[in-house]
Parts: sequence; C-alpha cells; structure tokens
Amino acid sequence: MSHDDPAGVPAVDAAHRDPAASMLLLKNIERFSLDPGYYDAAEIDAPKSSLARRVVALVLTAALGFGMTVPALNLRNINDDVTSPRALLAQQVRDAQVRVRILDEENQGLQAQARASEVLEGESMELGSGLAVSAGSVRSAGPGVVVSIAEQATSLSGRASRFRDADLRAVVNILWSGGAEAMAINGHRVVASTSVRMAGSSILVNLDPVVSPYVIEAIGDPTELLAALQSGSGAERVAEIEKATSAQVTETRAESLTLGAIPLRSSQATPMESQ
Repeated sequence: MSHDDPAGVPAVDAAHRDPAASMLLLKNIERFSLDPGYYDAAEIDAPKSSLARRVVALVLTAALGFGMTVPALNLRNINDDVTSPRALLAQQVRDAQVRVRILDEENQGLQAQARASEVLEGESMELGSGLAVSAGSVRSAGPGVVVSIAEQATSLSGRASRFRDADLRAVVNILWSGGAEAMAINGHRVVASTSVRMAGSSILVNLDPVVSPYVIEAIGDPTELLAALQSGSGAERVAEIEKATSAQVTETRAESLTLGAIPLRSSQATPMESQ
C-alpha cells in the first residue's frame, strides 16, 4: 500500500486495469447522455406530448385530404359534363337538329314564295294574253259564230242602200255584249278603237271600205253569242234592222275561227327609261 493513496482505497496498478470496464463506461455515456433525473422527467411527459402530436397530425391530415378531395371531385364532374365525348356528341346532335329546323322553315318559306310567284306569273301571262287578244295585236283562234248581213238593194245595183254604218255597229255591239273575245268584219280585225262609219254611200272599217255581204266573225262561246242575237233586246234589234233595210241577217255556229292581227304601224317614238 502506498502512502499517496487515500486511506482505505486499495491501489490499482494501471497495468492491471480491466478493459471491459472502460468500454462499459463509454457505452453508458453514449446511451445515457442526459442526467438520470432529466431522463426520468422526459419519460413521464413523453406519452402526453406524443398523443397530442398524433391527434393534431390526424386532424391536419383529414382536413388537408378533404380540402383536396372536394375540388378534385367538382373538377371531375365539370370535366365530365363539358368535355366527355358523349356530352359533346349530344350537344352536336342538338345543334344539328336546330339547324335542320331552321333550314326546313326557310325551305317552306321559299316554296311558298315560289308558288306565289308561279300564280302571279300565270295570272300575268293570262292577263297579257287576254289584253293582246283584245287589242288585236296577235292572231286569235277558237270557236264562235259567223253573222252574215246581205243587202237586197246596194249601190252597185244602181239603187240606194238603206243599210247604214249604225246598223253594222249595232250588230257588232250585240256580239260584244254576248261575250265575244275577238272579232273581224270582212277580214278586218275589230277592236275597241275600231271605227265603223260612212264615207259617202260606202261603209268604212277604220279606213278600209267594206261591201255587202258584211261577214262578221266573232270568237267566243257559240251558245252565248247566238243567244245574244236570237233572244231579248238583241233579237229585237236584229229584227228592226232587217225590216228597215230589207237586209237578210243569218247566224251560224262555227267550231273554229282564225282571225288575223292588226298590222303594226312603224313608229319613230321610243320609250324613255324611267328616272
């Protein structure tokens, strides 16, 4: 025992120390770096802090998950409604149906306008044809009657004729009133502006002289024309003419008559364009 060692503590030779004891000390320092008192206090508070942190983490995770899930579902629904092939195809079909209805309505309107135009065109053509016939500017053909007026005494036989222009005009007017559409006297076309008058002892149709027998060709309904001549006031007027002039009036039904047009006169006048 050395005098420098504390009393009661045996002296240990450095050459004879146990290495395992030194390793055990290092391991304890590494594992238990805190003071045993601090370590015991941490072990007591650890369960409470760990549970609180777990609850907070769970709540935050749930909130974050809900906040991300709802917008994603909404966006998916919007995309499904707007961009899905079936929705786009259905919208295209609806748009096409609307366009078809619009085109069908426009087509019906155009057809109605075309029908109206055809009716107006037909009426215009009919009116124009009727005006041309009445004006004598075109050849006319159709059924009608032929009235022949033969004088018993004429200027050619050396006796004065008692058949006058007024008598010829009277027969023409009876035929007009009976529905005649076109007429001619001895081949001369008669229209509303035609003059029938005396020139000395001769009767002129416009400026052309006509002689007995006076042949009046009238196109129209033969039944109505004959009725106008043979009944009522027309028959009375024909009877007066025959008695006063000794002329013989005969009426004949004709199945087909053809009347020439009035020759057109050349004119230096030209129509002016409307301004």
